[in-house]
Amino acid sequence: MKKYKTKNFMESIKYAFIGMFKMLKERNIRIYFVITIIFTILNILNKSNKIEWVIFIILCFSVYVAETINTSIEIIVDKLEPNKNIHAKDAKDLGAASVLFCGFAFFICEGIILLW
Repeated sequence: MKKYKTKNFMESIKYAFIGMFKMLKERNIRIYFVITIIFTILNILNKSNKIEWVIFIILCFSVYVAETINTSIEIIVDKLEPNKNIHAKDAKDLGAASVLFCGFAFFICEGIILLW
């Protein structure tokens, strides 16, 4: 079995960018980009301060990270267990829940920032 180990740091960065571009093909990530643009405009109009911008950026990236991990889980589970299986379903549901938790945090915090 071939081991996938990078030779150096720059090679690791290259593969990370390949992964990021693969994520752009995912429907949900494109939806999150639209939401990010909308809330960026709302934060500009709200004249958000530096702390609010930092919170916004961290929350946006937490959603992207959770979605990337969730997509990885789905790919692996689909490959290892192509048939319906309750454990495979549970793994995929839990991955999706992580994205939902990050989304809840995003909308709650942005609601507080923009409406308070």
